[in-house]
Amino acid sequence: MKSLALGTPSEAVGRKLKMGDGSAVTVVGVVSDYYSNSMKEAPGNIVMVMAPENYSIMSVKLHTTFGKRALQDAISTVDKIWSEAFPEFMFSYTFLDENIAAYYVQEDRYAKLFQLFSFVLLTIGSLGLYGLITFVVNRKGKEVAIRKVMGATISNILMLFTREYLLLILLSFALAVPVSLYAVNDWLSNFKNHIGLSWYLFVIPGVLVLVIALLVILSKSMKAATLNPVDKLRYD
Repeated sequence: MKSLALGTPSEAVGRKLKMGDGSAVTVVGVVSDYYSNSMKEAPGNIVMVMAPENYSIMSVKLHTTFGKRALQDAISTVDKIWSEAFPEFMFSYTFLDENIAAYYVQEDRYAKLFQLFSFVLLTIGSLGLYGLITFVVNRKGKEVAIRKVMGATISNILMLFTREYLLLILLSFALAVPVSLYAVNDWLSNFKNHIGLSWYLFVIPGVLVLVIALLVILSKSMKAATLNPVDKLRYD
């Protein structure tokens, strides 16, 4: 209606339209926009014509409450009715939810791929961080022992190890957010209809990564912080 500039629904009803085959039709009603394809696309222009002689597909709503067996029985019943009414046409069917899911197969694959890569990269990063903090703890073992002898508490020792890495993690987060924002916005631009990007979509993953990094750091530095400084100084 909007594409053809027919005015309001009440103004459109009764108007004459010419179809592609040259036949003339009269508008008898207007329905709201709805999606007949993927949400990547805007609602398309659709003309629904009353032409029973051209009907070849019908939609059937099945009520099944007893699982897969009941569904198969319902399909068999529809098949029987169809074959009796239209013996010259082969009965074939698809499920609406499967048709809709087919529109988003690629997005589903992307989601699983991104989840896998995120897990692998997070694991590699955690292992690398653990190796680095192990090296630093071993290198600063004597310094930690002296600090404890001079009165440093466990919290002071833990802060010594976490402060530097905390700043690095915050810096990496500040650098990653603009890149992620650009990449996600570019991907969402493929969809005519898409969600908006809220702040928590970036903050929550950032906090999770920070927590994981702190756990990795604390798991190793806690041992150094609780070690008897006498033992360390005796051998070093």
